[in-house]
Amino acid sequence: MKRGLKTALAASLLFSAFGGFGGGSIAVLAAGFNDIENHWAKETITWGQQEGLISGYPDGTFKPNVQVTEAEFVKMMVASFKTEVSEVQSPKHWADAYYYFAESKNYPLKGYQELAQRDQPITRERVAEFVVGTVGKNYSGDQAIQYLIGFKLATGKVEGEMTIASFKGQDTLTRGEAAQFIRNLKINNVNYFRTRPYEPSPASELPVMPSPTQVGLNQIMYVLNTHVMTKFPNYSVRSANHDGHFDTSTVTVIDGKNRNLLVTQIEYDPKTKSIVLFHLLESEREGSVEMTAASVKALGFPVPDNFTDTLHTVLKEHKEQRVQAGQWTLYLKPDENLMTRMEIIVE
Repeated sequence: MKRGLKTALAASLLFSAFGGFGGGSIAVLAAGFNDIENHWAKETITWGQQEGLISGYPDGTFKPNVQVTEAEFVKMMVASFKTEVSEVQSPKHWADAYYYFAESKNYPLKGYQELAQRDQPITRERVAEFVVGTVGKNYSGDQAIQYLIGFKLATGKVEGEMTIASFKGQDTLTRGEAAQFIRNLKINNVNYFRTRPYEPSPASELPVMPSPTQVGLNQIMYVLNTHVMTKFPNYSVRSANHDGHFDTSTVTVIDGKNRNLLVTQIEYDPKTKSIVLFHLLESEREGSVEMTAASVKALGFPVPDNFTDTLHTVLKEHKEQRVQAGQWTLYLKPDENLMTRMEIIVE
């Protein structure tokens, strides 16, 4: 089998990276998919479509729960990073070009020699090994999963847990999960493929698995990064794990340009595994009130539609209010001394 001249296939294939992977399927770029409304990955899938990384099927669906084969995953990864692959003359399989590229980078795949494996569903563990390879590391099995979780390139499938077991490595990958893997890489500024070493990477370089407190903070940061900061790009997020030193730990939203400027702090109680306080510190910053209101809602508090207006009113009139948010009551308390600050206390 001969490889021909390089051709920039990636640009033309981006729109089918999550649509028709081969075998004659036709992918279309839809205005919106009709089968993701209540799916956990809805926002990620929508993000991928807006970025030009995701397309659906002619019937307007995305099929987020459909399993992804090894060949489909390899194509998805290569196309989403806009990587050039070499055209293959007389291919034996539609994904030959992508496998040639992956083999040149030493990424671990079963389908190099066994063509039938290319059309079998890929496991999450194999995905972990492949993704770790793209950042220039060679870890297998549990170590690959540990690397992804420790460096926040992935989370577990069980809500509230970030462990190797909760990653469920033997489960097969779905299209929704594939989209999330891509987004995690983009969020963490992984934008090009590194070559995977031929020798295993040292175990000493593996990150420490997050503590229960850090798991809670990571979940808050994940929600903010995926559901809020995409709408408020002038802000970014960082955490402070006070494990054992204070009663609570915090996630802080900071100004994107002046990283020393704290805009909103979110206090997390590891004992109850819950958020106890939102502290708006800089209400005069453009969009800060709206961003804080969006954060409260994204983190699970079903506030009324006029919640942003209520925050503005409390700040303007300097009068406290209570707002019902599902099973919680939010006590909106303006700062006694500074007109630009207020607390949102979860009761």
